[in-house]
Formats: sequence, C-alpha cells, structure tokens
Amino acid sequence: APADVVRLRYAVTDRQRQAADARQQVDTRVAAFLTALEAQGIPREQVRADSISIYAEYQTERSGKQVFTGYRASRRLTVRLEDFSKIGDVTELAMSSGLNGIEGYEYDIKDPRALREQARKAAIADARAQAELLAAGFGARLTRPCQLSFGEESPYVNGRMKMQAMTRAMDAGAEDLSPNEGYTQEKLSVSAQVEAVYALDEPAK
Repeated sequence: APADVVRLRYAVTDRQRQAADARQQVDTRVAAFLTALEAQGIPREQVRADSISIYAEYQTERSGKQVFTGYRASRRLTVRLEDFSKIGDVTELAMSSGLNGIEGYEYDIKDPRALREQARKAAIADARAQAELLAAGFGARLTRPCQLSFGEESPYVNGRMKMQAMTRAMDAGAEDLSPNEGYTQEKLSVSAQVEAVYALDEPAK
C-alpha cells in the first residue's frame, strides 16, 4: 500500500564542561531548527521534541580512577510530513541548524484501519479454504466453527528510508548531494492472522 505520511527522526548532542552550557547549545540548535521549519510552512504541531537529557561523563584512567570530563546534553526530534517532496529540504534544514544525528526515517499510513480490515477478510477466507482442504484430505467435511479468533497482529510494517548517502554527506559536510537523493521507499504491508477450529462431519459409508 502507498504511504501517505513520513516521520523523520533527528537528534542533537553537545558536550560542555558545564551542564548549563551543554543545555543551552542544544536548546539553541533546536530553536533554530523549529524556526527554519516554520519558515518553510511546517507548523510546530508537526514536530515532536522529546525532553532534553543531561548526564555527566567520565574517563577511566589507567589507575582505575574515574575523571570527570564534562556534561553531555541530547534531545531527539520527530518531524511528521505528508508532503514527501519536503523530505530532503527538512534534512538540509536539520543539518544547517546544527542537528548532528539522523536516527531513521519511516514511511507510514495515517489510517491503517481499512487495510487491516482487508487483511482480516483475506485471512478469514484463507483459513476457511485451508480447513476445507485439510478436511477433504481426510474424507470429512466442515460443519460449523467451534472457535474463531484473530491471532496476534502487527498493525503494519513500516517502510524505512535508506539514507546512507545523506548520512555520509552529513558526516563529511558535503555540499554536492541533492536534498532529494539518497533515499528509497519500501512498500508498506498490513497482515492479519486468524485462528479457527471447526467441527467435522464424516460422510456416511
């Protein structure tokens, strides 16, 4: 099924001697990114920013003593888009705003209910056909279902964007890669499982 939404996941990390300085650096980059998105017509409601995390870092010396080296602050952001043509532009904005991590992109379906319903109907038909085939193989026929249930289902399989080229450009600071190159969309699928138990009627001999 074709995807109609994509979630772009980024991260920003900074290390400073003082915790307040590390936090300020991260907050400044996040604010710059949000401002740049709004300038491109992407509202704040389409961005989810996780809480900032700050923790002390230590380095272990040969003697076994741990020496404090500073504080590391990090924050993750997710941008939700329905216009796929903006994927490359948003990644460029993330890079230019100081975000230094691409954590993965996922295509998705806004409302998978219709697809899930189709998958369930197909699973029911397949379960019935398989049961009839099995019964016929033993010279019996199905009568009535004794137990019916849906098995454990995965809502849908996400299509992931492969961004190796864009990631390399980000790490190397390359400027010759087109914003819309370097990613591919995988097909989305919805699956369903049905568990059925039937009573059998053995034909008269």
